[in-house]
Amino acid sequence: MLFAPVFTAGAVLLAAADRHRAYAALAEGGIGFLVPLACYATAVLLSLAAYLVLPFRASTLAMVAGLGPLTLLRPLAVAAACAGVLVRGAGVPALLVGAVAGAAVLSVEPLVHRRWYAVPRG
Repeated sequence: MLFAPVFTAGAVLLAAADRHRAYAALAEGGIGFLVPLACYATAVLLSLAAYLVLPFRASTLAMVAGLGPLTLLRPLAVAAACAGVLVRGAGVPALLVGAVAGAAVLSVEPLVHRRWYAVPRG
């Protein structure tokens, strides 16, 4: 799944008439993509730190009030990251790479869940 955005970015660069301009647009889009995700990751790390450091009841509250909703907000964080690409004005190719990266990230959990928690068929 991690190689999907890499291959997409490589295809964008290979298909571009001006590779320097395409690389600059992808780099600009990457910055726009990472800023919202960095904010989301900071919130997750703070919630994890609270879970690890606080006493049992407070750490349970940190898990329920922090990590639970943050897990549900993951698709919105990816959508905000894609919007960040557009805000930076990186263009459609950078948005394509960001959307492929977001789809890859969001598809990992269902695939892992299906693999490890599959219902045995008798």
